[in-house]
Parts: sequence; structure tokens; C-alpha cells
Amino acid sequence: MNPIGSEQNRVVSLPLVSIIIPTYNRKHLLVEAVQSCLDQTWRNIEVIVVDDGSTDGTDAFAERQIAGSWAGRVQYHKQENAGASAARNRGLELARGEYVQFLDSDDILLKDKISLQIAQLESGDGKPDGCSCTGRLGRSAQDLGATRQIGIRCETPKEYIRRMCLGVVHGMSTPAPLWRRSFLISRPGWRTDISLGDDFEYYLRLLAEAKSMAFVEQDLFLVREHDGPHLSDAKNNRAATLSAIRTHRAVVETVREAGMWDTGIQAGILRTARTLYANILACGTSDDIQEIEQWLWALASESRSRWFLRSVMLLRKAIGTRLFLKATSTYLAVRKGV
Repeated sequence: MNPIGSEQNRVVSLPLVSIIIPTYNRKHLLVEAVQSCLDQTWRNIEVIVVDDGSTDGTDAFAERQIAGSWAGRVQYHKQENAGASAARNRGLELARGEYVQFLDSDDILLKDKISLQIAQLESGDGKPDGCSCTGRLGRSAQDLGATRQIGIRCETPKEYIRRMCLGVVHGMSTPAPLWRRSFLISRPGWRTDISLGDDFEYYLRLLAEAKSMAFVEQDLFLVREHDGPHLSDAKNNRAATLSAIRTHRAVVETVREAGMWDTGIQAGILRTARTLYANILACGTSDDIQEIEQWLWALASESRSRWFLRSVMLLRKAIGTRLFLKATSTYLAVRKGV
């Protein structure tokens, strides 16, 4: 018997896993992300790189790699710039695997991730829709000891929804879950009008329909810290703030439809909404401010803190945005000095 042919037959007999990597001007980081996929102990994988209109030479670089070490295992597709969510949707259209893994081009999968999660998904009589895990957050995969653990374990999909809405940061990061492709393709994809918080919105929507989720109690990925957009630093970025507002309005709708809109989740969403309100006051137009105030007014009507929130908005309208921001800044400075 040909040992090489025998090994190839064994690999092909395993369920195929599609790993979808959107990228944009990250040529220097993409190679490490892809290599972490090729180094998986689970051998039957296809890596689908969707380039969202990069201008840094990613296309020429990818072509050289595919002619070399990526040959036969990595697909490269370039599209007009439309955002990471559109790139992930394109990757999902191309995916042939029984399982789907999303991976940002600046993050890394640890070598046993796919093997351990499939073992959980394939074991027992149940058919979980996905399997999550913990991971690491830090600068480098070469020094995991300098990173910190992220991710949470929950017993049910609804528990994930609750804890993520209550503000657990990195509760389910983009690379954490491995999903059944049949579950994903029967539902709407990533929202292309959201950039900040796109994984939060998409995963919450999936969790609202998932019957069950498996979990591996092990760190299986690295989210690399970088200087990209975050909610906390979006106060001077109108586009990022508007995206975050769309994210949270969509989350409210999802939670309502799931029958989970209670006082606890309301409080968690409103905490974030107050930050969004402060951000849009600093960088938004008068129409932006009016729109979020209408939304917050309705949300506040269902909250114990409604009088505080409504009073803040009424004060802003009475004295104007500029004076309101100046007064708020002065108040916070005094409090900080106390």
C-alpha cells in the first residue's frame, strides 16, 4: 500500500473545515494568520482569503504564496472595498466545508483549535450548532505568557446573550466559535452596514437561534492587540460611532425577538448607550444627535434610570450641545480632582 496515498485518503475522509479570512492592507500580518491555519493538527481544511480591496500589494504577495507554500490549500479572492462583513459573506458563499471558522487577518489559531472543537461537536448524541472556547489577548504569539485570557463558558446560548449584553468584553471573539456550515447558511449573514461590533451583532443573532453550543475549556486562539477602532476610542470618529449605534439597536431588536428583554439586559445596553450618546455629541451632526435621543428616550422609558437619562437629554436640548459638553467636561474634571 502507498503510505502517501493512504494518508491522503485518511485526510479526505475527515469533515472539511472552511477557514474564512477577510483582509485589508495587512500583508505583514496575513502570512502568520494563514500559517496558523495550515499548521492545524486537523488536516482537512480549506483557507479562503478574501481581500477587501487592499492597496498594499497583498494581491501580488498572495499570488507568490499560492505558487509556493500555500499551493493547493489556500484560495485568494479579491473584491472591491466593501468592508470586512461583506468579505466574510463572500467567503461563506465560497465555503464547501461542513464546519466554518472565521478568522481576522491579524489573529491566530493555536494548532489544536479545530481538532478539539470538532471532537466536542462530533461527540455524544446532540448536535450543537457551534463550539466556543477561551483564547488569549496580547501582542505576540511568541510570548503567550505575556497575554491574558479572554472568553466565557456558558451552559446555554441564551446565557451567552445575557452575559455579552451585560458588558462582558471579548465574551465571544471573532475566532472563538467553530460553526456548522448548515446552521450558518440557513440564516442571514453578516450585516454590511456595521463595522464596529459586527461580530457581536452577528454572533448574538446566531445565538438567539442556536439550540445548543459546545465548549472547549482551553485557550485556542490569539486576538492580537492593535491600534484599530474600538468603542472606547470612537468618540472622535463619527463613522465608527454611528456603526456602534447601529450595532446596539440591532442587538436590542434581537434580544426583544428572543423574549429576553428584561431589566438586567436593559441596564447593560443602556450603560453602553450612554457612552455612544457622549461620543455622538462630540462628533455627530444635529440629525445624528436627534436620532439617538429619540432612540434613548424610548429605551429609557423602560428603565429604572429613565428620569436621569431623560433629564440629561432635556438639559442638552435646553442649553445646547456645545455648552452641555463644556459643563460636563468641567464637572468631570472637578470630580476627578476631589
